[in-house]
Amino acid sequence: ATGLEGRPKYKHFVIRVDEAISVLIFARTDVFISLELLDFEVHQDHKFRANQKDKMARTRIIVAKVTFKQNIGHIGHEVVVANVHYHYMTAKQTFPAVAEQFWDRLAARINKYGIKFLTGDFNMSLTEVPFQLRKRGIQIDCVAWYPWCLSNSKNDIKLGFDSCGIFYIGG
Repeated sequence: ATGLEGRPKYKHFVIRVDEAISVLIFARTDVFISLELLDFEVHQDHKFRANQKDKMARTRIIVAKVTFKQNIGHIGHEVVVANVHYHYMTAKQTFPAVAEQFWDRLAARINKYGIKFLTGDFNMSLTEVPFQLRKRGIQIDCVAWYPWCLSNSKNDIKLGFDSCGIFYIGG
């Protein structure tokens, strides 16, 4: 089999809001017994112009509580997770005050809901996630990211990495 055809298939709980372009959270039904939406935000970051059209930069945050079928060590039966799509124009620090507000809003949600796992596409700011959240008093560690070696680099940089990552909060 090629592509996805040979992969096993699973049933999932899925939370996705009624929006054409959005973020989602899903959990396999063979591992979890429930998935509950706690919060969702589409933030109108700022206007920008691209391809001679006026556009709006929107950053999205979704927060959910997942309940495991069995106790998972120090995590327990329930864990709160968040998924973020940080708009690339905001991530570029084009509007520094808007970027600061994003990190403040994200930190507030982490504290309010007790988020333990933060996932997302942070665009050009993946390495900023721990720095910005630690600056706001949150203990956070990167637990997954996707690095690769650049084979035809035009400069001395040999390492590249994707803008998506998974972070554990709480040490």
